[in-house]
Order: sequence, then C-alpha cells, then structure tokens
Amino acid sequence: MHETLIKYIKQYVPITASDIALIEEAFTYRKMEKGELLLKNEEICRHQNFVLKGFMKTYHVSPTGNEHCILLVPAEKWVADLNSYLNQAPSTVIIKAITNTEVLQLSKPSFDCILDKSPSLERFFRKMYQDALCAHHKKIIDTLTLPAKARYINFMKIHPDIVQFVPLKDIASYLGMTPEYLSSLRRQNIKKR
Repeated sequence: MHETLIKYIKQYVPITASDIALIEEAFTYRKMEKGELLLKNEEICRHQNFVLKGFMKTYHVSPTGNEHCILLVPAEKWVADLNSYLNQAPSTVIIKAITNTEVLQLSKPSFDCILDKSPSLERFFRKMYQDALCAHHKKIIDTLTLPAKARYINFMKIHPDIVQFVPLKDIASYLGMTPEYLSSLRRQNIKKR
C-alpha cells in the first residue's frame, strides 16, 4: 500500500532505499467508512493523510450552521488541517470521508523525525506545500474574479468524473455557488472547453 505514496513522492524528488524504509515505518494505514470523520472541529489534527482510495472533504461550519466546503480531496492527494497539525492548535475545520476511503497517516512526531533524517523527504514536503499554497492562492483569486460559470467549467476540466463520487451540494459549496445554480449550469449541459 505504500507503493502509491512512494510513486507519488518520486514525482517530486528522487528517493533512496533508506528514504523508502523511513516512509514505510512512518506512515500507518487507516480505512474509513463513508461519512466517518477524520477530524472534528476544535480537535487537534494529529496526522497528515495521503488518500489512497476514495474521496474526502474539508469543510467549516459557520455559527449559523452553514457548511462551507474548503477542499474536495480525491485519491493521491493530501488532507489535513495544516495550521492545527503544524502548530498543534485546535482545528477550525472538519474532515470527512465522502466515500469509503483508505489513507496513509503521518503523525507529527514521525513527520518531524523523517524531516530530520532525510533531506530528500524534507525537500518533497517543501515542494508539496509550495504547490498547495499556489493552488490555494489560485482558488481564492478565481473565486473572487471569475464568474460562477467559468469556475464550474474550469473545475470540470480538472475533475470530469467528480460528480460520480461527490454530492452536488459539496461541489456547489466548494465553487462558491448555490446548489440550485450548479443544477442550472448542469442542465445547460455546459461543455468543458
């Protein structure tokens, strides 16, 4: 099961046999049922999670009870509340399995250990966090500047099969639109350009 993660890491950096041994020792496997929470609001995030199979979502619930989807996380992507994980502070989000899901988890002490022992893995996490920060920045700019229809078209180009796994209300929330408007766009059968 670590093979998928090792292949993913090799896309960023070359790794040695000792790096692979560190990965196999540091990451633990967890299977989750659809609807199971990986992280609760105000709980400290104890693990970074590499999704092997399934879909997860990260969301925030406002004081009025509205759910705001922040991330939709498919297989071969990472999910955690990094502020909570890195600073061991209470989380402000909830992480939930949308489907039956399998993850590899990396605890904070194991993370710190592999960063100390492996320059390659330290470089991997730096590059991965840089990519995540750039993607987050792009999403904010797109949400602020692009019309909802353009956001939907761009999203469907990247994730053409996502509606098979993720409820439309979560996709709408992630894209910053109402479920009704998303349904209207889908009825228009907008083609991915």
